[in-house]
Amino acid sequence: MPKKILAWLLGLSLLAAAAAAQSPAPAPSEAQVQLRVLELIRLIEEKPNGVVVNEQVKVIQEPDRPAFHPDGTRNQDFTVRPDTEHPALAGIVHEEENRERYVQELVRIGKSAVPALCRALTNEGYEFRPLYARVLGEIGDLRAAPALLKYYEDGRNQLKVAQAAASLDPALAADAEKKGNAKKQAAIAALETLSGQKLGDDPAKWQAWWESQKDKVQPLPVPVHYSANPPEAFSPR
Repeated sequence: MPKKILAWLLGLSLLAAAAAAQSPAPAPSEAQVQLRVLELIRLIEEKPNGVVVNEQVKVIQEPDRPAFHPDGTRNQDFTVRPDTEHPALAGIVHEEENRERYVQELVRIGKSAVPALCRALTNEGYEFRPLYARVLGEIGDLRAAPALLKYYEDGRNQLKVAQAAASLDPALAADAEKKGNAKKQAAIAALETLSGQKLGDDPAKWQAWWESQKDKVQPLPVPVHYSANPPEAFSPR
């Protein structure tokens, strides 16, 4: 084969290989996206084991440390600290950083994550519901408004319970007040981000805002996790 033709064929093959390398990966299917959303919610709720064993430390040489303590005893020229890069410790030390990464990925996923986030937001079994409220606010999908309003209502109701229980069980009332405030504040912040409105702690104003908006979208119904009159007791929906 003539060298010119061989070089031409080689050039074509290199161009094809380069084009293949630069072509974007196929977009994930909606089913794959939903699985990832559920996985991210699971990771947010996950709490790593906080046990630290002796082997997971590192020695830091510090030759500039004073040779003696003020009382005259010998000072060591090193310190022993947890090895935060050790795989068994990284998840513990960087727990909040990891959780924030999962939150940001949910925001990037956007509207496809909204139904699962609404379910998580209204399910009292989930601990990090203020984070889900924040994500829904940042995604900015009006369909999430009913779930956020329900979460807001839950916070206000919990504050009423705390007030009623204050004279009966101060410790329980204080805990309920803390949780109720957290819910209410997270819901208001999310609603403000979602709506662009600053309506404060006024449920009537927020309900009026929603009444003016709900015809623009097909809102998601507020999830009901357990039925009061099920065929089988406590059957999840």
